[in-house]
Amino acid sequence: MAETTTPPLADAYQAIGEYFVSFSRLESELGQSIKATYGLSNNDAGDAIVAALGDVARKANLVRVASKFAKNADGSEASPEWKDKAEKIFKRVLDCNGSDRVPLAHSLLQPNADGSVDLVRLKIDKGKVSGKDDH
Repeated sequence: MAETTTPPLADAYQAIGEYFVSFSRLESELGQSIKATYGLSNNDAGDAIVAALGDVARKANLVRVASKFAKNADGSEASPEWKDKAEKIFKRVLDCNGSDRVPLAHSLLQPNADGSVDLVRLKIDKGKVSGKDDH
């Protein structure tokens, strides 16, 4: 029987893949929340509206605003505790998007044999290119 070896960058590739799969589930849930919140669950236009919103930040901000006006199923006002919890969740989602997903999605990813990944992201700021040597 032939012995198989794990490629040296396999752990890094797996970590990147797992992160993006998890984040894609979050984005899908945001889309479902938009459809439910705005009464579009059984409307063919729901998917078109979610697709037109595009990025995660737009979707999260739309549901975040709606959560501030949330009602219970019986029409009564949602509790301040529920609204506070929702606000904290949306803040975490948006923080994760801005500090983790965006740099990962828009950087050159350089996997390392130890399972880590270096990011190189070029930016233009004040007329200068930066980031060539940033990781």
